[in-house]
Amino acid sequence: MKGAGARLVGPALPPPRHLTVNAALADTGRSSPLGLTFVDASEREVFMPWADVYRRAKRTAAGLARLGVREGDRVALLLPTSPAFMDAFFGTLLAGAVPVPLYPPVRLGRLEEYHRATSRMLQVTGSVMVLTDSRVRLLLGPSVERARPRLGCHTVDDVSRGDDALEAPVRPEALGLIQFSSGSTVDPKPVMLTHEALLAREGRVAEGARALVSVGRPVAGFEVEVRGETGEVLAERCVGQVFARGPSLMAGYFADAQATDRTLTRDGWLDTGDLGFIAEGELFLTGRAKDVVIIRGANHAPQAFEEPLQNVAGVRMGCAVALGFTPEGAEDEALLILAERAGQEADDVVEERIRAAVVETTGVRPHAVRLLVPGTLPRTSSGKLRRAEALRRYLAEELAPPKKVGAVGLAVEMAKSALAMVRAESDT
Repeated sequence: MKGAGARLVGPALPPPRHLTVNAALADTGRSSPLGLTFVDASEREVFMPWADVYRRAKRTAAGLARLGVREGDRVALLLPTSPAFMDAFFGTLLAGAVPVPLYPPVRLGRLEEYHRATSRMLQVTGSVMVLTDSRVRLLLGPSVERARPRLGCHTVDDVSRGDDALEAPVRPEALGLIQFSSGSTVDPKPVMLTHEALLAREGRVAEGARALVSVGRPVAGFEVEVRGETGEVLAERCVGQVFARGPSLMAGYFADAQATDRTLTRDGWLDTGDLGFIAEGELFLTGRAKDVVIIRGANHAPQAFEEPLQNVAGVRMGCAVALGFTPEGAEDEALLILAERAGQEADDVVEERIRAAVVETTGVRPHAVRLLVPGTLPRTSSGKLRRAEALRRYLAEELAPPKKVGAVGLAVEMAKSALAMVRAESDT
């Protein structure tokens, strides 16, 4: 390990055992006695040996090819974690295509928002097909109708029928995965990863000296720099933007050259969007650049204002965001706290508790505090709070809780989905 100012360089990268994910699956499927264990909501376990994963994937690959999937095509996977997801994921790879994992609908009260986001992701990636299961398919109609993938929407069970097997050859530099960013600050972006990149992060966890704060040292083959606003490399213990370079970085954002150019430099450095500093050979993250709250010219991480609210009576734990905004008629940015309420206490009582907790910890008094119905704050598909989107909705007076959907509402949504699916399939 060596460091130069605010730059860290990891040890040399060992040669990979396999050149592609397909080759790794084939080798594992032929030789490993291990496998995958799936646990359902009732705590029932299903074990699938790697040999079965490999065999089933080849069958799914043949089914995809029969339906018209070709090398380099993108196939969207909208499935829960299950054996079917593995069939779809590895089957798409063995067909020479590119899997695009997307979340299935989980919040029935936000279905319109879900369809808007999902159809956009299908369109952005140019996905030719949607793979799902029979239960999820009941709710996907509007997304499929808006995006109209060329080869339609199919269940994994239907695609995998038959005894044919396929294992298309792929190159290490070929695209192996499109994974959308979480979208905590902006709309999710389609990150491209090659087979080569997917086989480069050995999967080892290194324990750091400061486990709660430090993210440790670069793994093999990686470099990390902390840079200032004009791109200069900063000295140790100076906070700046974190850049990284290494073999498993994305190739860029799919079909978005401008976003790629803003994030990836020509010499291979990725602007992570994180703020941090280097000290004693380790990287410490302080927050996200786009989430910074500027009060009276000073930069504050939103977590500094949010953490004091964890134990405030009347506030849902982990359901508050701190935002910088310019109040009407003012010129300077002020602090806004949006928090979901817990319990039945009067709003003004809880709001004053929030103000007192923030002032006591940070010395900054919030300009405005708003209590919200549980479930109102927007989140990413993985559960992260979307601060920028919360502010946008607040300013646009669009911050509202999800609709309550009962049995009748669910039946209506399924019926609407079925009609949309019919319309979509009639055009494919």
